[in-house]
Amino acid sequence: MLMLEWVTESFSQITGYAFEEVDAAVGWYNLIHPEDIPIALRHRDRLLAGQPDVSEFRIVARNGEVLWLRNYASPIRDSIQDRVVHIYGSAQNIAERKRLEKQLGSRDRELLTLHRISEIALGAPSLEAAFQQIVEEISAATGFPIIAIELYDEAQHKVSFQKITGVPGPSLGEELALALEDAPSGTIARSDLPRVEPEAWERPAYAGELLRRLDLQTSISIPMIVHQRVIGALSLAHPEAVQLDDHFPQWAAILANFVASLTEWKRAEEALLQEKQRLDDVTTYANCGLFLLDEQARVIYANRLAQEWFEAFQPLSGKLCYEIFQLKNPAKECVAFQVLGTGKTVRSDTFVRLSPGENGEKRYFYV
Repeated sequence: MLMLEWVTESFSQITGYAFEEVDAAVGWYNLIHPEDIPIALRHRDRLLAGQPDVSEFRIVARNGEVLWLRNYASPIRDSIQDRVVHIYGSAQNIAERKRLEKQLGSRDRELLTLHRISEIALGAPSLEAAFQQIVEEISAATGFPIIAIELYDEAQHKVSFQKITGVPGPSLGEELALALEDAPSGTIARSDLPRVEPEAWERPAYAGELLRRLDLQTSISIPMIVHQRVIGALSLAHPEAVQLDDHFPQWAAILANFVASLTEWKRAEEALLQEKQRLDDVTTYANCGLFLLDEQARVIYANRLAQEWFEAFQPLSGKLCYEIFQLKNPAKECVAFQVLGTGKTVRSDTFVRLSPGENGEKRYFYV
């Protein structure tokens, strides 16, 4: 059995226990945090085997505070008895280092979460598909089983629940849209401030069948802000009371604004794709060849007929128009440069060799 022979005054200052109190408790190993007892016992066994050892574990101070210690210890052997008879040790309070390590670990996990969410947005075929994966990723990252992305419809004064994860039971149907004043997150649309509720069920807004069915105890709604405008809310909920540290609201705000930015970007991307589809629908069966050129007279779009005429020059996208029309002096002959320079409509009859061995005369309009 190990018996405590002597401790320094600083040990008593750290633990709050005097030497006599620790000695009466049959050694200071009784101060070890229950979860770290296996670590402390391995530390002891190595010392009793005659090996110096360094170990980190938690102890519970007299006031109930949990402290991290780094313990350096060396055994003293009795050569006659051939056994360890004394152990000299010193302990360093590493609570601040552990706090910083935990903080850095949290930051790394947060950055990884943001990276995964951006990858989801880049790879998803639609905003709806992106939302489904994003709520699942946020749930895994935060430990909240219920995550909702809510978008505001300013015209109809409603909150639309785009995706919810962790909601049991059948499809929510019509419950996915609530009037702004009835939605738990409705207040943040007007205040731009986050809402954290440890006793969420007591709010009148939770009287609805959907929210009562979830039996929430902890609810957090963070405004999704982009370009200084609230476009919705990221809501996190838990059926149990959750103790949140001071950093969590800040982390949730980063998540909410990141999702807001990705939402606007994905909306813009989908709008561009829709415009392109409309352009394709209008021009595909036009009875003339159509080109769209950028400011350098480079082709960015060609309709079906234009691609058929200039099949020998495929792919057309990215080619300069005077390369396609085989102009020797582009600055003088290419009317696209005239249009770009003057902003006026120019009509030109141009003789073009459409393919090897074939000549054809077509009339082109540059706008």
